[in-house]
Amino acid sequence: MFDKFTYTNKQIEKYLRSVKRDLDIASKSSFSEVQFRFAYDAIIKMAISVCAVNNLKIKLGKMI
Repeated sequence: MFDKFTYTNKQIEKYLRSVKRDLDIASKSSFSEVQFRFAYDAIIKMAISVCAVNNLKIKLGKMI
């Protein structure tokens, strides 16, 4: 499920900027569907960022 991988600070900062962008879009929208989608995407990107900080890369394999 995870592989060891060393990310650069620049890569991690890029992930975090993307999280902030999605949250900004969600907070400025008046449509609940847009708010939900961008907030959801931000949560997923934040989880990826946490993995990156801990030198883990998500490895997608066969689903059972």
